[in-house]
Amino acid sequence: MKLFSFLFFFLVCLSVFAGDRKGNGGDVLICEKGSPFHLWSLDWYEMEHRYNLVPKFPGHSSEVKNALVILNRIKEKSPRRYERLTSLVEEFYYRSKFSKHPLSDVRDSGVYEIPPECGLSQVINQNTDILPASKYYLIDENLWQKLTVPMKTSLILHEAIYKLESFKTSENLRKYLSLLIADQFSSFSIKKYNESLAALGFSNNEVNGLEIDLTKDFHFSSDYNLLYAMPIANSRFIFNGSTYTLLPKQVRFYPNTTLASFCPEESFEHKISNDAFQVHCGVWGGDELSIELYPSGKIKAGILAYENFDHQKISLLSSDGVQYSKVKFYENSSIAELDAARVLAVTDKHLYFSDGKTSVQFHENAVLKKVKLSSGSSLKYANGRLLFRGWAEFYDNFHPKKVFVSMDFKYRVQNKNLLFSGGNQVEFYADSGLRSAVLGEGVSLLDVHSKLQYIAPGERVYFNEEGYLH
Repeated sequence: MKLFSFLFFFLVCLSVFAGDRKGNGGDVLICEKGSPFHLWSLDWYEMEHRYNLVPKFPGHSSEVKNALVILNRIKEKSPRRYERLTSLVEEFYYRSKFSKHPLSDVRDSGVYEIPPECGLSQVINQNTDILPASKYYLIDENLWQKLTVPMKTSLILHEAIYKLESFKTSENLRKYLSLLIADQFSSFSIKKYNESLAALGFSNNEVNGLEIDLTKDFHFSSDYNLLYAMPIANSRFIFNGSTYTLLPKQVRFYPNTTLASFCPEESFEHKISNDAFQVHCGVWGGDELSIELYPSGKIKAGILAYENFDHQKISLLSSDGVQYSKVKFYENSSIAELDAARVLAVTDKHLYFSDGKTSVQFHENAVLKKVKLSSGSSLKYANGRLLFRGWAEFYDNFHPKKVFVSMDFKYRVQNKNLLFSGGNQVEFYADSGLRSAVLGEGVSLLDVHSKLQYIAPGERVYFNEEGYLH
């Protein structure tokens, strides 16, 4: 039993003296008597002598209170980092275990040249091997008691930042802390601050409520407006009162910082009148599509999921479960364009949509604008009814604008019923009056600009809104 106790005590002591590779920046300068740098933290020494910065220290008697005041300087530029670091600082002493034994120093990289009369000694180590789960920091009690409040403050901040971030070494951490204690970040723009974090090795930061990945490409449209960035995978983002889990797809913003596009795991519900639709991001036609938004926050585009869609006189009939369609919306919430993989659609105007990949466009008043029609589609015009096929365009009053007619048709011109050729494009005015068409069989003598002129078959003729030839 005595042998077991001795071995246990020996292993604990060995671990304390050995330390580990974590927390290796918690150093202080131990100098000969009379040196002005004796018992300075390495962070403080480099701030003044490596980076030539002047500390702006709060001056409270409590090192924890000082650290909290200093952290407040990044509250607006790094709100989530501020909250997490604040929590670590507030519980610093609760999370610390003091040791009566000295800690062996773990060599750190990039240390600035220290005075010849000084050496470095480890005062804090995040040694997880010997600490209980509730403790984060192992502290040399003898050294700690000798430190001034400013030095303790810098060390508390150093360890909190190191605990939160993933630094390979603490050199960049010490530079960040130097800038923080000297209050340099207050004069940085949002752009400069995030670029500085990226250069110092920070992996993320929060901008516009979004946790962005600083290791990926990001861009600001100005000093203060983020244009695009990649979010941290599975990060949470609040938009219009709802919380979304973001996929690692680029998020874009308008110059006024409002959200322009994003890709959440969850569907985005969009309502038109009393109908609710589910819009997603994803792959369409080989392209990665995000949910796009207008500056007002209303949805602009995405991928529509449906089984039986019946809206704006369009019916998308699915026999294979849930189908998906690329969709665009007007800002008034009505559908602007629907790009469906399979469309079997009918309107009350005798139009039959093509069975295949079809783009259906609408006017802002929800009237059909452009669609690919199958044979047999028909629509009334001023003198009768036409059979259409192929692409057709319509005015916002649902009168045809440009159509491809399937068969020959007659149209009365200057008291004559003229035959016009099918298999050609025909254009109409908004009141359904004929605008242009290709003349069919027969030769006609017609008044053209107050002159009688023969019009030959196969020639395209043009009419004014009163029905007379140009």
